[in-house]
Amino acid sequence: MTLNEIAYNIKNIIEGGVSTADSNVSLRQIQAMIHYHRAQLLLKYTDGGRYISSAITSKINEAIDDDFGFIEIPPLLGFSNNRAIVSIEVETQGEKQSVPICYGPDKEFFFESRFGPSTERIIAVIEDDGDEFGDRRIYFYSGQNETLTDGFVRVRAVLSQPQDGPNGYPIPDELIPTLTQTVLAKEFNMMLTVGKDYTDNTVDDNMPGIAAASIKRGMQAAPSAKARSTKAKTR
Repeated sequence: MTLNEIAYNIKNIIEGGVSTADSNVSLRQIQAMIHYHRAQLLLKYTDGGRYISSAITSKINEAIDDDFGFIEIPPLLGFSNNRAIVSIEVETQGEKQSVPICYGPDKEFFFESRFGPSTERIIAVIEDDGDEFGDRRIYFYSGQNETLTDGFVRVRAVLSQPQDGPNGYPIPDELIPTLTQTVLAKEFNMMLTVGKDYTDNTVDDNMPGIAAASIKRGMQAAPSAKARSTKAKTR
């Protein structure tokens, strides 16, 4: 199921299958809510990123920057220890290799170990440049700690605001009903309790016609507190 399909289903439930020109909520708003509540569900579903399935991951294909040897990736889900990045594969001169990952502060220690970069081994480093990109840049090193400036990278990761993949929105099918119910309960509980306004602001609710008839069918006349019973009084 795609992101749009999930959002449309939620919107239809909120509006009772009737859409008006002055709808209080847009698909874009619902999509943002879906991203947020998906993230909360996956934190529990994966036990904080310890158990990650391919159904929740996205694939990122990028060429390495020719000058500075990095790629930019979309925002990741907030798993600890970079667990949101499942794998990184680098292709250079027709050869592919899976590369290990380290975080910026551990760079010097990692490079001085026997697992550091070499002419045969490429290392990926997640750097926080302190700018608008934060830790969304991955640098690549080879040889004598030299920046790799040629190659193609394939990253498999869990993104916080993913787009549809080949199999739709990256969430297991069994979690879609839970996600839908969570969005409805957390974000639209008040709207579902109050009910739906079936006319937009351009319609006079007092005018006769289909719109007015729909309103009357949806309303139950409450008895007035001053109304007298028509039942005959008995002495």
